[in-house]
Amino acid sequence: MHKRTGGLPLLVAAVRAGSEPADLAVVVSGLLAALTPAQRVIVEAAAVLGEAIDEQILASAVADRNGPPADQAGWHDQGVADALAGAWRGGLLAVDAATRRYRFAHALIRDGIVDRLDPVTTRALHRAAALALEASADADRAGRLAMHWRQAGTDPDTRRAAGQWARRAAADARAARAYDDSARLLGEALADMSLVDGDGADRAGVLIELAEAEYLAGRYDRCLERCADAADAAAAAGRGDLVARSALVMQNVTFPQAAEILSRLCQRALAYPHLELDLHARVLAQLATLTADSGRVAHAEGLAREALALAAQSGDPLAEIEAAHAREMTLVRPGDTAERMRLGDLVADRAEALGRPLAALMGHEWRIHAAYLSARFDVVEDAAAAIERLARRSALPLAQWHLQRLYAARTLLAGQFAESAGRSRHAFAIARGSGDLTAMSMHYAHGIHLACVRGDPASLPDGYREALAAAPSMPLVNVQHAKLLELTGSRPEARAMYDALCDLLPFPAEHPAWMAVLTQLVELIQRFDDAATAEIVYRQLLPVRPYPGALGSSTVYFMGTISRNLGELAEVSGDRATAIELLREALPRNRAIGAWPDMALSLLGLARLLRNGDRAERAEAATLTRDALDLAVRLDMPGTMAAAGRLAAQIAVDRDDADPLTSREREVAVLLAEAMSNRQIAARLVLSERTVESHVRSILAKTQCANRTEFVAKWNQS
Repeated sequence: MHKRTGGLPLLVAAVRAGSEPADLAVVVSGLLAALTPAQRVIVEAAAVLGEAIDEQILASAVADRNGPPADQAGWHDQGVADALAGAWRGGLLAVDAATRRYRFAHALIRDGIVDRLDPVTTRALHRAAALALEASADADRAGRLAMHWRQAGTDPDTRRAAGQWARRAAADARAARAYDDSARLLGEALADMSLVDGDGADRAGVLIELAEAEYLAGRYDRCLERCADAADAAAAAGRGDLVARSALVMQNVTFPQAAEILSRLCQRALAYPHLELDLHARVLAQLATLTADSGRVAHAEGLAREALALAAQSGDPLAEIEAAHAREMTLVRPGDTAERMRLGDLVADRAEALGRPLAALMGHEWRIHAAYLSARFDVVEDAAAAIERLARRSALPLAQWHLQRLYAARTLLAGQFAESAGRSRHAFAIARGSGDLTAMSMHYAHGIHLACVRGDPASLPDGYREALAAAPSMPLVNVQHAKLLELTGSRPEARAMYDALCDLLPFPAEHPAWMAVLTQLVELIQRFDDAATAEIVYRQLLPVRPYPGALGSSTVYFMGTISRNLGELAEVSGDRATAIELLREALPRNRAIGAWPDMALSLLGLARLLRNGDRAERAEAATLTRDALDLAVRLDMPGTMAAAGRLAAQIAVDRDDADPLTSREREVAVLLAEAMSNRQIAARLVLSERTVESHVRSILAKTQCANRTEFVAKWNQS
């Protein structure tokens, strides 16, 4: 109330609860009565122009107005400066302390002045204001110009002018990263254009700009609607180039609804025979990306290579960036790691130079993917810092989503579970506002993996049951569903889903998700002790072994080295020696990449294998089990803690069963195995020689050895 009235008692009384609107009109009429007719006309024009008063614009607007009513003759003889001074003395205006310009003292007074004008006068003043602002050539006033033209009338020329200025204002808002404002202004421009007969190409252009604003604001469902409408308008106008542009608005977003609509728009654009090379390349790249994401990598690779060739021929850097993205989507084999790194470096550099933060961000994500797998930690840190910088500088929701997902993936790899879950929830909130169901599903995929790593169903994310029920049936979803069922105790249902997945093996290695499906299948293979499936999956994953780093994606989660998975598969297959070799290899690899949950699991797996070995291996198994338990406690991994506790108990029982010697006899036996004499043993242990002789006789009897020489040989062999 104070802001609206300035605390002026007369205005407070006019708008207090129960007052009549007429009260404000009376107040305004009374304040204006102190002015001359000519001054009132100038103040009315000022009120239409806005709260703050630019005397030069006001003078131009007053001069442009087509003459006053007959009872206001001579108004133009009164100077604007004198009129404003009179309004200031009368309390209508105040002086802004910062700009030293006049402004209306109370917003209600300005509103009241505008409300009392008749429609004809109001339209004339808005037209005069628009013309005056246009003459000022001030680009910052595009939004005001659109508003004034919109209020100036309903004739076609007036509406076209309003639409044109709204588009310019929207462009200014977009440059200022005010994407919501840009979308609102373009919606107004579209409404202006719908009231007049115009060129369909112009309408398509506005729709494409509106789709871009909605995309940048993170509203993908609305963006798709605008893209489809733009393609229809462009096709009606015979503009294949605009059909193509409508298919290119949404980049790096491939949830099923988007993929269906965008693929259809791409095919529609490619039907035009004379597309420019850069547009042709970009549409092919978009189609290749969508095709690869659907699992048809072989077909997508041909499209991507064609897009790369056309992009190079066109010389357009944006086309080259988008073609590179399409090519990256087809890199599904471990041997493609170097090429992914090369494309990531190329795209990140070029996109940043072009001011394309999302494209640059994607390039850095490819670098992280390749660098983690290759254990190039310098590149990982550099790319992660670049993504953070791009997201911080940008107001784009999609960039913020990628940043939060990267944080979630990296902290999960390191065992920082609470932070990882929080980051994933933050990304989920951003995705939910966009309408991107696939981006939302990554929160649940991450949460299920986190719960399985911890071995704790209590840490599953809220809504996971509903998300799985709504998810499509596909291997990547079903393997997580089976793991979830096993985790929550629904073993028969988990086994049924697992068996259905096994029927798909060997899983096609050209599918983008093949590695993710198989690595997640390993845990189920262990649970069900399925040696035949273990051998199949082992052979498929073995080509990844030369790459020592982390597996996964910065948009979902990372996991430790493939050596652990291969070792677990070798164990199930019955190849104990290879399993031990691989799990020993996993320890330094996981330590190097900071994959501490995987480190705990590797320690436990190796301890389990060594438990059945010789004396030295059994001793090592006990140490490894303690290390696994300590690490699991520190990370808060209830499942691993329980498993390590059970294994420690089993090792203790094994030791008691296998060792008939007392603790003192064991001390003597160790020295006896070193070929010490009774006297030497007695001196070392501070015992009498007769006591040592008694212990030696007992040791030989319990170990069924005829003499000391036989005992030494038997002890060393064990």
